[in-house]
Amino acid sequence: MTAESTKEVEVHRSVSVPLSPERAFDLFTARMTEFWPKEHSIGSSAIAQVVIEPRVGGRWYERGVDGTECDWGRVGQWQPPNKVVLLWQIGGDQAGTMYAVFDSPEGWAGTLTRFTEAAG
Repeated sequence: MTAESTKEVEVHRSVSVPLSPERAFDLFTARMTEFWPKEHSIGSSAIAQVVIEPRVGGRWYERGVDGTECDWGRVGQWQPPNKVVLLWQIGGDQAGTMYAVFDSPEGWAGTLTRFTEAAG
């Protein structure tokens, strides 16, 4: 008999960008289409736009080139310019959480952006 782990799987990534926290937050939340991999789509047509509605409870979805929309989830926290939490809810159930924190540590000439993705 094997014991199954109930511990969540988390992936952590950090990237330093030569932008203010305000600009980094805007790039991540308002311009996600520019860096989101086009092959990471759940729609019936190619991705035209990735949209995050800028408020707690707002939708997070993709819009296809044919105009159809596929929900990815909801905004769990909206704290510009420092933090956004996106709740993966594909198919209606929460499948995971993406945290993005934007920080400008003293002495840095840019923003340290930390991402955490947690399953479940």
